[in-house]
Amino acid sequence: MIGFIRQQLKTSTQGGSASGGKNHKLKTIYLLYGGSVNAKNVGDFLAMKQIDGALVGGASLHPSEFKKMVKIAESIK
Repeated sequence: MIGFIRQQLKTSTQGGSASGGKNHKLKTIYLLYGGSVNAKNVGDFLAMKQIDGALVGGASLHPSEFKKMVKIAESIK
């Protein structure tokens, strides 16, 4: 599904832009996962080659949890 979303975004951004009509082409699309990411599951998400990163919400409010997540991310990416 993630690959499908990436391809659809790439296809829909090839060509003109609604903001001025210039031909802007997207070179790279980065996909972040942002659904209830925590220290227990962030490693699984980041290990997926289709996901480029994680958008951390509530877990970022807990310093010890966030620190664990950063360490896990550093070891994977």
